[in-house]
Amino acid sequence: MGTLGANGLLHVFTTQLHPGDTVILGSDGRDDLLITEENGSIEINENDSLILTHTEKAKADLKGMLQEMMDFGSQYDDLTLLKITYDAKYEKKDVKESIQLYENHFKSKKYEKALEVVDTIWDEMQADTEFLYQVSYAHRKAKNYATSCDIGERVRLRDPYHLRNLINLTAVHEITGNKIRANELLKFILKLDPENKRALRKKKNLFY
Repeated sequence: MGTLGANGLLHVFTTQLHPGDTVILGSDGRDDLLITEENGSIEINENDSLILTHTEKAKADLKGMLQEMMDFGSQYDDLTLLKITYDAKYEKKDVKESIQLYENHFKSKKYEKALEVVDTIWDEMQADTEFLYQVSYAHRKAKNYATSCDIGERVRLRDPYHLRNLINLTAVHEITGNKIRANELLKFILKLDPENKRALRKKKNLFY
């Protein structure tokens, strides 16, 4: 569960799971197994993609994966595997009409009306980063600044370079009097896009 090679801003990637989908988390097997080579020498496994082969051979069965690994080498370090499967009994709600209603309200700038629909589509849409940005923006327009900030920060974790979200967060912090944070965000925006018109307009209002 490490962050090998991680540099700069970290991203939190999301995906929408569907009934029957499985996620496996844990060690990649690197530095966890001792491998006996053909010449009799013993080496520590350095292949961090080997776990994918074991998973495929075992068809994502945890006990089978462990057996595959033990057949390949001997355990050298602690090993952690976690399997999560989406309950196939879950019935996905048909929210197409609600999504369309939300989109119509948002495009018409009826933000409070759009937010009334959000709860009915949240479970199906929360993995969509652009949707979260829109909800954050709508909450700011509805003067729900704390909620706007919370959701906007979730968007920032997923996509630190989402300019519209960064501008929205800057506006929220400016409105709520947190000018230090607003300035930090504004500087980052102008570093990414020095000619951004909205950021340049905000620059005049803040102690930049």
